[in-house]
Amino acid sequence: MTIQETILSDLERAVKNKDISNRENLKVIFSELQRQKTKILTDDTTIYILQTLKGWEEDRLIKCDVKEGGSRYLDILNNYIPESMQVKELNENAIKEWIIKNIDFSKYKNKFASIKLIKSNLGPGADGSLIHKIIEEM
Repeated sequence: MTIQETILSDLERAVKNKDISNRENLKVIFSELQRQKTKILTDDTTIYILQTLKGWEEDRLIKCDVKEGGSRYLDILNNYIPESMQVKELNENAIKEWIIKNIDFSKYKNKFASIKLIKSNLGPGADGSLIHKIIEEM
């Protein structure tokens, strides 16, 4: 059973059991999976989407200054991302080192145009605002 199928199965179970909290959170997750061009997703694609949703939720919690308790939504997302695939936040030094090794700013009219390439290569573990700050300092 794929991760996408597991999520759908869990959603159906939550609806049947009238588990409102899980139902609503799983609906959000499943709708995001259904928004993709391909309706049947590989586990790798599903995990990437879940990691992206996780990053957005973590950013929201930071902006809302939630320190304790976290969020049920975040817990549910983490349940579907295998431990070995959990995104570890890249620190400033790791991002800077990658940029120095891989990006030639002379190929860009504006060095900030490289952010999309950097983010796509480093994945969800690289915070966009941190990348922007690092490039600004270079």
